[in-house]
Amino acid sequence: MAITGETNTKRTLADFHPQRVNANKHTQRGLGMLDSALSEDGYVAPMTAAADGEVIDGSARLERVAERFKGVEPIVV
Repeated sequence: MAITGETNTKRTLADFHPQRVNANKHTQRGLGMLDSALSEDGYVAPMTAAADGEVIDGSARLERVAERFKGVEPIVV
């Protein structure tokens, strides 16, 4: 259901940035596990971002896929 005046803007990964304050520090082991999961299963969990592009949930996924999917057209849901 669309809210009056709401518009969808197509964005690329370059439009998003990690959360400014993030208490969750990603370990190399955890990032390696994420890389393996992305290779085996693909990108299956969405990122959540604020209107200004700050990623609220999914900063590690953003970090790992930024280069991998550079220039790929996004899927807007």
